[in-house]
Amino acid sequence: MENGIRMIALGGLGHIGLNAMVLDTPEGAYLLDCGVEFPDPNEPGVDQVIPDVTWLLGLGEHLKAVILTHGHEDHIGGVAHLLKQRRLPVYGPRLAIALLEEKLDEHGIHGEVQLQIVEKTTTLSLEGISVEFLRVTHSIPDCFSLAIRTAEGTVIHTGDWKWDEEPVDGEEVDIDRFTMLGDEGVALLLGDSTNAEVPGRTRSEKAVGEGLRDAIVGHDGRVIVAMFSSNIHRMHILADLAEETGRHMVLLGRGLERMARVSRRVGLNRTDSSLFITPRNMGLIPPSKLLVCCTGTQGEPFSALYRASLGIHPLLEVQEGDLVLHSARKIPGNEGRIYDMFAQLTRLGAHVVHGKAAPIHASGHATQDELRAMFEWVRPQAFVPVHGETSFLQTHASIAREAGVPEVKVIENGRWFSLRNGQVQVGDEETFRRLYYDGAQSGNSTTMGIKERWKIAHTGVVAIQVTRKTVEGKLQVTVHLQSQGVPDVKGRFEKDCRQFVEQELQRLPSYTPRADFEDAAKMLVRRFAKQSVGKKPAVLLHCTEG
Repeated sequence: MENGIRMIALGGLGHIGLNAMVLDTPEGAYLLDCGVEFPDPNEPGVDQVIPDVTWLLGLGEHLKAVILTHGHEDHIGGVAHLLKQRRLPVYGPRLAIALLEEKLDEHGIHGEVQLQIVEKTTTLSLEGISVEFLRVTHSIPDCFSLAIRTAEGTVIHTGDWKWDEEPVDGEEVDIDRFTMLGDEGVALLLGDSTNAEVPGRTRSEKAVGEGLRDAIVGHDGRVIVAMFSSNIHRMHILADLAEETGRHMVLLGRGLERMARVSRRVGLNRTDSSLFITPRNMGLIPPSKLLVCCTGTQGEPFSALYRASLGIHPLLEVQEGDLVLHSARKIPGNEGRIYDMFAQLTRLGAHVVHGKAAPIHASGHATQDELRAMFEWVRPQAFVPVHGETSFLQTHASIAREAGVPEVKVIENGRWFSLRNGQVQVGDEETFRRLYYDGAQSGNSTTMGIKERWKIAHTGVVAIQVTRKTVEGKLQVTVHLQSQGVPDVKGRFEKDCRQFVEQELQRLPSYTPRADFEDAAKMLVRRFAKQSVGKKPAVLLHCTEG
């Protein structure tokens, strides 16, 4: 490439999640985070959407390393998929590295990758750049911004952050260092835009603790707290409240159990293990002595709280007198499922507290006053907003202009932008594919059958077996048919469809080529379904010669 540096986002700009950005220099390219995104409703059955690993592999030996800011799935969830194809070194905070190690173990490549833990005093000297790690606060411990020194000046990537002046773990935002870098001169700031449309300041985690305390102290029954599994700070607060109120604490949900185990292993979990009991022993403890922390804040179908709301959880039976605290935000798009879960819990006798009813949650992302503070500390020459929907990026850009940043550019996924001679220039566009991970397989929309899944989910499926043979020059056809997910109010769809298809196929000439015969069979099923139930289902055909 030409002199200078350039960057491109594979995800995270123009939508939430899939955060992954390549920083490219003449000496080498570096991947800053590599996260996943959860699929939308038009991608049924998919576990995760992952970055375009194929495109990254196309960088060849020029791609030198992966650099992580923190351990959330939307920042590290895609790393193992890349490392399965190429064993790149990875640099990141100890919690992010520990979580990644478990993923590498699941993928069968643990021990085959160079993993290096960074601290707040770490500065990496790499080919073409150096990277300093700046402590910030967030909703998961051990988070950093990146100060990247390049031949074109210093680039600061905030990562996910907020300004919590009273952090639970005492690890405050390193304002002095941000300010010193601003004094030295920052060429470009890449800033988290997730809460750019939210005015004011983010609530501190200490204030959340006070809100939880007010809700829990004095409640005579069982307390159930739904929370994000990565929020170890909140887990500490709840453990302290359990001890204060004489309760035993239970972690219910694999995500919570995993995060507690990993964070304890790396020394970031300070909770007293004697407070915890195993879920299978919950029934031995009086409800007034229990504080249950569980997954299911978004009404996920297989989560602990959602299954409990349906009365199908094997260990948690919601009952009269339970207090359910929804200590999390409602992610846009999940509201309907969440409120349905709340209604079910209420029908079972629980009192549900959520939203603005009590200060029991705080975002992990900086809001407008904090974003303004970052501009005051850093005073960049140029700014590009990252992480968020397009409207978030545009709002953050407006805040930057109001703060007096000389050059502000809004750039979305797939567009190269460069920093040369103090100027940000927008360059060529790349086409990134959405790649999907499901079970143990990954691939694109075609190989993973995304279109077919959508069709089956919305229209149902008909499986048809056709046997044809020619007797005395005439075609004889036998049809067997079975359907799933096709509307059938009268209960006659399969019988009537079979008779229609069989009758119409026998009208075909005996010399009809097999391929044309099979196309006709599928078309007839769809035609009958459209006329009788108003749908064109997916058709699975097996044809044999008699």
